[in-house]
Amino acid sequence: MSQTRRDFLKYLSLTGAALGVPGVATGAPHLSAGRESVAVTGRVTGPDGGLEGVPVTDGVAVTQTGPDGRYELAASPRRPFVYLSVPSGYRLPTHETGTARFYRPLGAAGGGTAEASFRLTPLDRDDEQHAFLFLADPQTRTAAEMQQFRDETVPDVQEAVRALGDRPVFGVGGGDLVFDELSLFSGYEAAVEEMGIPFVQAVGNHDLNFDAPGDPGSTATFRQHFGPEYYSFDRGAVHYVVLDDVYWPGSDGFGRETGDYHGHLDAAQLAWLEQDLALVEDGRPVVVFTHIPPLSTAYERRGEDSPSVRGRIGNRAALYELLDPFDAHIVSGHVHENEHRFADGPHEHVVGTVCGAWWTGPVCYDGTPKGYAVYEVDGDSVAWRYKATGRAA
Repeated sequence: MSQTRRDFLKYLSLTGAALGVPGVATGAPHLSAGRESVAVTGRVTGPDGGLEGVPVTDGVAVTQTGPDGRYELAASPRRPFVYLSVPSGYRLPTHETGTARFYRPLGAAGGGTAEASFRLTPLDRDDEQHAFLFLADPQTRTAAEMQQFRDETVPDVQEAVRALGDRPVFGVGGGDLVFDELSLFSGYEAAVEEMGIPFVQAVGNHDLNFDAPGDPGSTATFRQHFGPEYYSFDRGAVHYVVLDDVYWPGSDGFGRETGDYHGHLDAAQLAWLEQDLALVEDGRPVVVFTHIPPLSTAYERRGEDSPSVRGRIGNRAALYELLDPFDAHIVSGHVHENEHRFADGPHEHVVGTVCGAWWTGPVCYDGTPKGYAVYEVDGDSVAWRYKATGRAA
């Protein structure tokens, strides 16, 4: 282990202590609720009874189910959800629209007890071979643009899914699902339902409540529709992680911004990620979905001296350190360009956008046609290609 990684993990342990973050708990240890926690109990089951070893979290602490599928979790009363990391071989639970629903509202603010159980359904085929589609920046501002998304992108995705055959497929909404008009989330959900595959969602900078006084409140509407801002799940040999790397400094209560958004992973999220990845074997493929790239080099092509705080994750070194033991990929959108970067360890994929030039033109900044990325996984091998909307594969 490098000195940098040791220092970082020491930092995480100190941060976790300050946040009241326990270490990863295995099995289902006894706990009692105090004023500062909610004693959450529940069970994760499949058709044949309890499922052992399933990670369950409130986004701060992580535990695992015991041999009978039961767990206990000392959850923070400030966290809105309890949720699980869906294991390989099981369907992603979804809303009727197809957006993922692997969470339960905590609903016990101020201490006390709560119950959250989950029943998982096995996939009807092995998921060692599977696929996912990454849709960066649908970014619809009006009902007309949402209809264009549904008229152009939805049938293209449907055809791409059919062409993938019988392998399990899921979709990723890579943030900027809409363009500041949050009432259009319902239109996005309707589009996902038409696509016919389960979808997970990352938070984009245009998916925020800009009147929120601080970062936690900025994702209130997103949470109402899509649940937690960060989480994980498995498919085959791959561990997938969705992160929220859009930090909103807040407004002053009078509609005035106190500062611009920037790319950042907060300490609580990094502490959670450290616990989540501690349950993943070294060397496994790990694919991380974010909205803002760790470091887009678009600034270089535009003749700028340094990247904007809006175009990179400021504390990306912390993410690189956590991903160092794994065969890691980071997939993002945001900058409306198509790029691959290898300089700092993980393979960074920046995907061209569904909306192209914000639905006013068919190409992105760099000339990439509007479209999305198609990833095919065979065991621990990950392959990818870009699919231009309306064009042959």
